[in-house]
Amino acid sequence: MNTIEVTNTGKRSRARLGINFEPNKTRTVEATKRQTVVLRAVKDFDIKIIPEEPAGESTNGGDGKDKGGDETLTDAQLEEIQAMTIENFKKAIAEYGISNEDAIAIEENGQKRKSLLEELEAPKE
Repeated sequence: MNTIEVTNTGKRSRARLGINFEPNKTRTVEATKRQTVVLRAVKDFDIKIIPEEPAGESTNGGDGKDKGGDETLTDAQLEEIQAMTIENFKKAIAEYGISNEDAIAIEENGQKRKSLLEELEAPKE
């Protein structure tokens, strides 16, 4: 979990992750890496990640558990990703560590944008 300061620089209230972000106010929230991507996708949000621990230390006690990368996406997160612009979609799949096959499936169930699907299906050279 990361501690994040989210500032809504827009003129409208925005509700993300079950939290209402009022205009021109800063709010501190605890969020996973995936939730951070959802917040970064909002054009009116300025995101500042607050480091919790000094470099080299681990909050999980060194037992190898709770790495945060093996979570599955919720339906709400999938809808957020599907509604993103192509550039934000690419950033989100990179941030989440989603494979190309899964990204293609997400897009085919969402907006079905041909240009994005062709780009995802093209082999990396």
